[in-house]
Amino acid sequence: MTEILNRRAGAVAAEAEAWAAQPGNHRFLVVYGKLTPIVYTRVEPDGVHLTLRYLSVVRRRRDTESEIWEDILRAFAAEPDVAFA
Repeated sequence: MTEILNRRAGAVAAEAEAWAAQPGNHRFLVVYGKLTPIVYTRVEPDGVHLTLRYLSVVRRRRDTESEIWEDILRAFAAEPDVAFA
């Protein structure tokens, strides 16, 4: 999943980091430790809960989300031992 996120949303994070590094742009930015895409995991009673955090271009948010989930569903379809809750 991290590989899919990096492929689909990694460039946006790199652009944001470059923009944030420029003098004078700090007053508009909420500073996080990392802007790179990340997958968080949490164990729940029904299985493992996965949360994806990534930056996206504002007017492409739905498209980016759809593209990422389609890639993830294709990757999980190739794994016969994985089931969704």
